[in-house]
Amino acid sequence: MHFPRVYQRDLAGLLLAGVLVLHGLAAAADNDPAAPPTAAPPTPTLSLDFETTIDINSLGKTPAPVVEDAQNNVVSGVQSVVVLVPLDPALTPASLDEFEAAGLPTLALALVDVVKAPPGEEAWDRQRAGWRLLAASGRLEELAAGLAEALADDNLAQRVEVQLLLADALLRLKRPLPARALLRRLLFEDALDPVRQRDVRRQIIQAYVVGRAFADAGVAALRYQLEYYPDDTKWRLLRAGLLLATDQPGAAVNVLAGLQSVEGRLWRVLARLRQGSLTAAQVIEQLQALAEPVAANPRLEAVRLVVLAEAAQLAGRHALQVGVTEQALLLAGDLPVYLAPLTLTDLAEAYLALGQTYFAASAPAVTEPEALFAALENDTEEAAVARRAAAALLLQAGAPAPLARQVHAFMADMLEQDGRLPLMGLLYGKDGPLGREQDLPDSVLAGLVQHALVQADHKRAARLNALIQQPLPGVSKGAWALRRARLALFGGHPDAGAAVLGRWLDSVEEIAPDSLDRVMQLMFDLQALERHRLALGLFEQAAGLVQTERQQRELLFWMAESYAALQQHTRAAAFFVRSALSSGREATQWQQSAWYRAAQELEAAGLWDDARVLFQRLLVSTTDSRRQLQLRQRLQQLHLHRQRSESDS
Repeated sequence: MHFPRVYQRDLAGLLLAGVLVLHGLAAAADNDPAAPPTAAPPTPTLSLDFETTIDINSLGKTPAPVVEDAQNNVVSGVQSVVVLVPLDPALTPASLDEFEAAGLPTLALALVDVVKAPPGEEAWDRQRAGWRLLAASGRLEELAAGLAEALADDNLAQRVEVQLLLADALLRLKRPLPARALLRRLLFEDALDPVRQRDVRRQIIQAYVVGRAFADAGVAALRYQLEYYPDDTKWRLLRAGLLLATDQPGAAVNVLAGLQSVEGRLWRVLARLRQGSLTAAQVIEQLQALAEPVAANPRLEAVRLVVLAEAAQLAGRHALQVGVTEQALLLAGDLPVYLAPLTLTDLAEAYLALGQTYFAASAPAVTEPEALFAALENDTEEAAVARRAAAALLLQAGAPAPLARQVHAFMADMLEQDGRLPLMGLLYGKDGPLGREQDLPDSVLAGLVQHALVQADHKRAARLNALIQQPLPGVSKGAWALRRARLALFGGHPDAGAAVLGRWLDSVEEIAPDSLDRVMQLMFDLQALERHRLALGLFEQAAGLVQTERQQRELLFWMAESYAALQQHTRAAAFFVRSALSSGREATQWQQSAWYRAAQELEAAGLWDDARVLFQRLLVSTTDSRRQLQLRQRLQQLHLHRQRSESDS
């Protein structure tokens, strides 16, 4: 039979083998401590449906679509032809390139040794591709080790290239000394072509920069400039940065002259600020005009904020300085090493300056901390940035403990007004200038927990929540125990979470069915983490609280799943059978699934006769021909497994 080259396959179904049993697992802790969200486990379903029938008559046929001409007029009676490229399921080097281009270098790297090398590809090309993928995956330690191992081969023909790759890896690992030593040996010991020699000298300059040896980098850069006369933008930005780092802003202005890129304009503003050819006010105006052009580039935005904070301090605009410093601390943007980043110390000093200005204007005759805070609380006209700076001043001045807790809460409110609550995580803690996390009132801690959950920082959420000793207002003891347990679990402490919930279960005699569903969600979470013994312990504690037939059969079923995961097949089969026997007439589907899983576990335990009884019972109970076919095949497989087991013994 002849088939056209172009054809369409219409697969009527998907092959589905065995039983698909799913249950909902929480992906994040509850946002509402009083009523943590939960999803009751869906009813497991027995599905043996599959279809492999292909309609031969439909092969090669495509519908006749409506086709339009160049003037968008409908052309009738035109058949479109779909040209399909022949599918090659093999993985090729081109596949690796596709995966890397799709932003999946780790997948490409994992397949480097799997993909068959095409004819003519050198082993060196394959090795170099692996190194490139290691670099793209950020696995720099592994990359450096692999390159060093390659250099141990005295017969390596590509020694210069490997040394350059190793030097680059060392620089990315912030190891400038061995990188520079390697590059200097390469420069003086190997006969390099002029292009390679130029590249090595430029890398040596970069090694000085990474090591913060700015004076040495400047000298090397000057020699490089005099010999090669480079004029590319990247080089000019590097030279300008080195000149600024060595307190030569005038020379930096000259180097940056004429650069029209946003980055060039940004650095020129900084150079002119330090040179004195622009006032602080002029710098602020120009940097605010650059806000939109650099907004999409975190690295340039980080530079802009640092320069803006410097100009704001020089201009005495403390509110702007505070706001910009806060913004910079929250921004995930890397700065060039020759530009000092803004720190918490800078923010504390800015708070102090703005706070003093605020109190000098609003309460000049007041000195008592309580009176100052009262004036601060009653001020509803001043901007939040000034009010939180004043609150920070009170805390840094050592407000007494009862008052301090009120000020902490006020500080959190003022930050939240401007959408900067995450700063609380920096302002409080081991290195926080405003105090320890345990000094914060429960209401503030609860807000920080919620924010950590939104950011999926479960470890921090669990740590902060552990500092809250009493249930929050309006939260029941049960909801509080469940909240603490789940936060501990998602924070990486499943044993602690199970212990919290276990203690609460021991203390209650009755629980509403809906609440028990939420409790059981934590057991499902433990199963997802493969902590089945912990889950089984909690299931056993919860068993005495079950009040409905549904929960009884579900609890038995999920206990059986944990026993199965622990390879306790006989016990798993027993619990699946108990779940099936606990199912009423309205739960026929659940019962069939439980019987099927019991049969599987009996087979795994080597209890062949009982497994055969259950498979035959399922066969008799169904009228679906396809399910009957599958169950007959299952019985045949059972027979073969039994024969093999008995022959092995």
